[in-house]
Amino acid sequence: MKTVAVFAFVCLSFLEIQAQDQIKQGVCSLGGSIYYSSKTTIWDENEESFIVSPNLTYFITDQTELFFSCLYSVTTLRIYPYYRPQPLCKKDIALSLGLRYYFPAGRMLHLLDQADS
Repeated sequence: MKTVAVFAFVCLSFLEIQAQDQIKQGVCSLGGSIYYSSKTTIWDENEESFIVSPNLTYFITDQTELFFSCLYSVTTLRIYPYYRPQPLCKKDIALSLGLRYYFPAGRMLHLLDQADS
């Protein structure tokens, strides 16, 4: 199993290197995720979570990405029926703004080859 995991990691690493050659100025990306979970314990506690997390990226120059993401989370805890008739509810909002620079893999590999010589 470990050999398969290492092989998969190496293959995916090469795919990422190829993808980095395509990053150009003006490219915009929209993505995100939706998550839902529900858990019931043996004491009849029911916890539900719902998370929405959209994100937007824009390449301001070649290999330089500006990204914005937000997260909205709602968690509800129901304790039946003896302790609390009304559910407990928690809501979270998070915003993030960031900047990433992608190093071209070809140049990095070339520098490593020169250092070995």
